[in-house]
Amino acid sequence: MISATWYQRSLTWGLYVLLFTPLFVANSSFFPFITGKNFAFRIIIEILTALWFLIVLQDPPSRPKRGILPWLMLGLTSAVLISTFFSVDPYRSFWSNFERMEGAVTYLHLLLYFIILISTLSNLKSWRRFWQVNVVASMGVALVALSQIFGLYSIHQGSVRLDATLGNSAYLAVYMLFGFFYTAFLWIGLKKRGVMWYLYPLCALIQLFILYKTATRGAILGLLLGLLVTGAIVWFRGKEYPLARRIAGISIATVIVVVGLFFIARNTHFVQTSPVLSRFAAISLSERTTESRLIIWNISLKGFAEHPIFGWGPENYSVVFNKYYDPRLWRQEQWFDRSHNIVIDWLVMTGLVGAFFYLSLYIAGLVQLWSKKTSFSVPERAVLTGLLCGYLFQNLFIFDNIISLILFVATLAYIHTQSAANVESIGERLPRVKTSLWGVGVVLIITVAVLYYVNAQPLLASRDLIQAFTPQAQGLTKNINTFESVFKRNTFANTEASLQLISFTQNILTEPAVSNEVKQSLFQFTADTVEHEISLHPLDARPILIYGTFLSRTNQLERAEEYLNKALILSPLKQAITFETARVQLNSNRPKEALAALKQTFESDPNYLEARERYALVAIDAGDTALANQLMEEVYGTQAVPDRRFTAWYARQKNYKRAAESLEGVLNEQGVSSDDDIFLLAGLYLYAGNREHSVEILDRLKIDTNSSSTQAKTEQLLTAIKAGLNPFEFE
Repeated sequence: MISATWYQRSLTWGLYVLLFTPLFVANSSFFPFITGKNFAFRIIIEILTALWFLIVLQDPPSRPKRGILPWLMLGLTSAVLISTFFSVDPYRSFWSNFERMEGAVTYLHLLLYFIILISTLSNLKSWRRFWQVNVVASMGVALVALSQIFGLYSIHQGSVRLDATLGNSAYLAVYMLFGFFYTAFLWIGLKKRGVMWYLYPLCALIQLFILYKTATRGAILGLLLGLLVTGAIVWFRGKEYPLARRIAGISIATVIVVVGLFFIARNTHFVQTSPVLSRFAAISLSERTTESRLIIWNISLKGFAEHPIFGWGPENYSVVFNKYYDPRLWRQEQWFDRSHNIVIDWLVMTGLVGAFFYLSLYIAGLVQLWSKKTSFSVPERAVLTGLLCGYLFQNLFIFDNIISLILFVATLAYIHTQSAANVESIGERLPRVKTSLWGVGVVLIITVAVLYYVNAQPLLASRDLIQAFTPQAQGLTKNINTFESVFKRNTFANTEASLQLISFTQNILTEPAVSNEVKQSLFQFTADTVEHEISLHPLDARPILIYGTFLSRTNQLERAEEYLNKALILSPLKQAITFETARVQLNSNRPKEALAALKQTFESDPNYLEARERYALVAIDAGDTALANQLMEEVYGTQAVPDRRFTAWYARQKNYKRAAESLEGVLNEQGVSSDDDIFLLAGLYLYAGNREHSVEILDRLKIDTNSSSTQAKTEQLLTAIKAGLNPFEFE
């Protein structure tokens, strides 16, 4: 029989390995920064759970200690599962998707992770080593972030905001927030001065620098709040710690001075040109991000009021967002799956029950942290209190990810083990159970089955999905077969795969080298697959809109309108849906219906220029040129709108003068994309009867161009025009 010591060491090392998941990027998977870390976490936890189960059977002292935090973790997970059961889309609530990888399945793994932590790391020495390993891992991530500054590693969000191996600056910021506070915690706990006395502050400075370079406002403000809370506690309650008290005073003074100087200098050139500081200087109630967050939170509270007890189910925030969509959000991205406020997210997705347990974790954690049962010093308690306050504060403007959840749950487990050191273990009085070879075999079989269905299948589907829309040496047949294999695995990858299949099919249908027979077969496969997927998730407006748009572009107008109407029912005020519906109505020779639909969309927010322009364009088609002129003159002061769509529309209406003026406005604003723009402008003026201006445009092009072919074509056109001919063909 394998000894309990072997199991204990294996569990400990497994937990150490888990702390390096932030460095893992699965480049061969869909959403590589998300899927790689989440699948790694799940696989490690499932293996550790098998080991933990075997050790607690035969070693009662290894069983978890009683306490309020384990019960609250169990309560939170139960709330998530109940919300999943009553969810408007239970399958999505349980499995989530590749972009988020949360859902009930993740919270089940987090509960197991918590139990393993409180069972395995039972003393201060083992926990200090755990947090030391976390500092090492954070330094690895910090090195990658530093390499981004020097251009050695790409910034994946396409800006100057560092994201390292987490792929998102906000995720990196909260990771460094945890890293900084735990580095400070370890430094405070040193008994004597040595190498680590100087090394920990260096690590903390690096973590602070990386956090700053993420330019994540919520996390940086959370850091400042955490420092103030920590400093205030040490200053008022740590009189027996003179060094810590001096540092606390310096920290408080530094935060106050830095914030004060920032407010004084917020309008200076230095602040306004800083990629980080300018983001803070822009904070106001009228700022676009702030304004949109307030609107989104209002939408969320409407959804919460409809399902207040158990919510809409995890991962179903998008249903609420679409149902109560506010037209003023056209300035933002069109599809939100989080409210960017962790408390509101819990209220919407799991109701009052889930939000109660979530917030209770913070309250109980702080109560246990400050109880007399723990051996923490005042500075240590202060640092952990500052961490929890800073973390919760920054979560009021963002949402969790697997890395922040790993560290948050570990923090709660740490507090529990220190407050429950002398508490009886759960089931400690139950007898030991000797595990036979058969018993080990059963556990092994169950573990392999879970690893296969929970991880291997969706991982393979993720890999295949990338291959499916990537050009293959074996040709188009290989792509189609790969798509089929993704759907045959029947995993939560199917929703994303169906959207990728639509995009892939759209591209293939425009390829002249592909036979009509293959195109027809692919179209039918796509239609059958996507419609089946929509039937499984009928409340998700986004894939319904995308599919309706696909049908519209392939001239399946009747079916397109059917699906677009379904999307409109789910999100009546979403402009993108109305735009596409109006396009279908227009192509079906029903301009009056299109005009009525766009009128409603325009009136929902007249500041939306795109809605105004589409309304005006359809008004022209519907014969109401007076309305179109009024709409455009209110904004542009002219009927010659600088927009290529208006250029084409006026040309089709044979209003060549206005078409020419429209195109000239486009070229003045956007520049000339090619010589063809100049030829088109000259032709429009010629059709408008302004032969002299047409010649003038071509003469100028002849002088400016360096292309011999352009010069030859220009000379040919000029010769024809001067001979009284019209060499342009628009009709």
